[in-house]
Amino acid sequence: MSNVYAGGQGEEALKGGRRGISGSTVKLVGIVTMFIDHLAAAVLFRVIFRILMTDGRTDRFYDLYSIYSAMRTVGRLGFPIFCFLLVEGFDKTRSRAKYALRLGIFALISEIPFDLAFKAKVLEFGYQNVYFTLFFGMLALCAYDFLQKHKLPTVMRWLMCVAGVVIPGAWLTRFSWQYVQRYVLQYISISIEEKIAAAVVFLGICILIVVLLLLYGRRMGTDKALTVGTNLVVLFLLMWLADLLHTDYSGMGVLTITVIYVFRRYKVLAMAGGCIVLTMMSLNEVSAFLTLIPIAKYNGKRGLKLKYFFYAFYPVHLLLLWLVTWFMGTSSIPVF
Repeated sequence: MSNVYAGGQGEEALKGGRRGISGSTVKLVGIVTMFIDHLAAAVLFRVIFRILMTDGRTDRFYDLYSIYSAMRTVGRLGFPIFCFLLVEGFDKTRSRAKYALRLGIFALISEIPFDLAFKAKVLEFGYQNVYFTLFFGMLALCAYDFLQKHKLPTVMRWLMCVAGVVIPGAWLTRFSWQYVQRYVLQYISISIEEKIAAAVVFLGICILIVVLLLLYGRRMGTDKALTVGTNLVVLFLLMWLADLLHTDYSGMGVLTITVIYVFRRYKVLAMAGGCIVLTMMSLNEVSAFLTLIPIAKYNGKRGLKLKYFFYAFYPVHLLLLWLVTWFMGTSSIPVF
């Protein structure tokens, strides 16, 4: 899906020898599970929809829907694997600028196949393909690395640290309030003034962030705490941009990449953290924790050199799936 390879000798590989599976094998796991997911979403969903609208046979509907649900569950493994490999690639690639450029180019290339496969239109700007999310995640990693190596003037760092409290506070308030509305208020009849509630939540989150930064600064030093504050600005601005553009997995996808990056020295822990973020986004993502199995077996080696195959697979397979639906006469049905 992207220039995500796992070259070099990882810490775990050095300790445990070269047994296990290579980065290319992990990528193949991601590609296969992604293909299963998209086959269900782009093809099987349309079949189920047509049966429901024309046939009326509920037995066929429930049988196919069970298969559909199982395939979508398997598909939850794809995205966290590509996030993990993105972080690996960021550490190993020779040119991060070219890496980010390729992600951006393939995001543009993939948009028409993505819209055809899922929106039944040549171009539709209401929802963007996952390459854009990976691209924003890559930009975030580049920014973290830059801020680590090139310290901004002290006044600017303090101002960004303040923004690193307010901006995350605003994003988290919006996210948490949506979560409360979805999972709490629809089941409990409570009369509540939304603006007051949002203000209280915002203030509480900001105070929590300040306390955490102070505790971190006390333990690690003010300089590192300021760096974390500036990184939070970058993270949540890119998350907001991903939300604004409605990219696949949106801002939580960017956060997933960041969490994996933070814990990258501990591969299984990093993947577990990323899966926790995805599960917070939607409980349907809980099967993503199965990715811990291939990541635990990952040996740090690059494996097969099929870089552009992995790049091209995403738009090509979406185009092929759309052609299948076209031959079946279901391509005019939008999926989401």
